[in-house]
Amino acid sequence: MSSDGHLRILSACFLVCALLAFAGAAIQLSILLALDVAAPLKAALLATNVPTWLVALGFTAAALGLLQRRSYLLCLVMAALACLFVIPVGIYGVVVLLRPDVKAAFAPA
Repeated sequence: MSSDGHLRILSACFLVCALLAFAGAAIQLSILLALDVAAPLKAALLATNVPTWLVALGFTAAALGLLQRRSYLLCLVMAALACLFVIPVGIYGVVVLLRPDVKAAFAPA
């Protein structure tokens, strides 16, 4: 398969990861907002939700970067981060992004 095909597959995988992260963040947020605890504790608990939203935004940005052949470093970082959560997607992403023809596709024209 060509590097273009691999990048499209990886982009779709990143979009699925982003969708799952957004859903998880929304569920976590709704649970945290429903808690009946003191305001300082609620604020601290809500702060724990921020990284989930950032990961979801990172996967979205990386998926768009893959389609546009931009932000190689962000794509590589998100692939490495995916190794922590979605191991097959992360490994596939790192392997694809480290191929020389893929690196060349991201090079500025």
